[in-house]
Amino acid sequence: MKSSHLFLAAALLLAPASGRATEPAVKEPAPVENPVLARSRNAMVLTLLGTAGGPLARPDRAQPANLLLVDGSAYLIDAGEGTVGQLAKAGVTTGDLRAVFITHLHTDHTAGIPGLLMFRWSYLMAGMPLPALRLVGPPGTAEMTDGAVGFATWPTETLRAQAPKTPPVAAVAAAVNALPGVIYQDDKIKVTAVENTHYDAVALKEGPQGRHLSFSYRVDSRFGSVTFTGDTGPGKAVSDLARGSDLLVSEIIDIPAMARFVARAASLPPGADKGIIAHMEREHLSPDAVARIARDAGVKKVVLSHIANPDLDPVQTEALGTGVSKGFDGPVVVGRDLLTLTVGAEDAPAP
Repeated sequence: MKSSHLFLAAALLLAPASGRATEPAVKEPAPVENPVLARSRNAMVLTLLGTAGGPLARPDRAQPANLLLVDGSAYLIDAGEGTVGQLAKAGVTTGDLRAVFITHLHTDHTAGIPGLLMFRWSYLMAGMPLPALRLVGPPGTAEMTDGAVGFATWPTETLRAQAPKTPPVAAVAAAVNALPGVIYQDDKIKVTAVENTHYDAVALKEGPQGRHLSFSYRVDSRFGSVTFTGDTGPGKAVSDLARGSDLLVSEIIDIPAMARFVARAASLPPGADKGIIAHMEREHLSPDAVARIARDAGVKKVVLSHIANPDLDPVQTEALGTGVSKGFDGPVVVGRDLLTLTVGAEDAPAP
């Protein structure tokens, strides 16, 4: 059997059994709810899918992505490379997602989008009706998603030849360019965006989609609230956004370790290291800066993610959490891939 036939067979296994013509008609059973989503009924649950910082492949951490389950609905904040596989490890599929929120358009936060679209499209090929996946982010998000659809079109078109009634892959994506403010609201959550300082040191020209923006997000539900810093430097806007949040999911950078990493990069021209270090100090968050935001905002707990520690030293990584604790009295959790926390509850982190 050719590999394309194997793919079609696997896709058809996802679809409900139709029964043979010679058998009496039976009523199709109701779809079975994903048990992971079912367990989030009457709760708000965060899973860190990927906690690496920067566009570097790491053996211990996947690229940035966060899964938020709210009362049986699934949402994604950022979609770095490998997001589909990390979702599977968390027990959630691309077909379960209700919306995706992108903090900014850097590669480590967006490279997983083509896979999200193609794997979600597989459910359409299997005959399962799914609404278009809402992708919301700063200006350029819609155009970037169009590019992902273009990438996915050729491989999916060859499969549509075997299932010609399947809609094109463009049917699975509905992307929106947003500006700061309330960017999304449904019956489960409200998402508010503010512009942060991640692009402060970069001279970016305004493009066809407008000025480049990097967002921090706050997600509110009746169960609690989570603020995601995204990539950012220090700034009052993030503290104001996070005010009183149950969780602050913050990026963090080990600047001394990054300086050593840059110093080893022999291909850099003379003096370039100073600009790179300035970027890290102004457009990312040191432990002191994370503590200041958490303290000023009065958040209940800090969860560290997007951990930029190129030495991969676990002792140094834990020291980042200790550094935050020096300036913030509340709990500080050093995130790891697939760590799960219940929002608005005092539950211990899941193993």
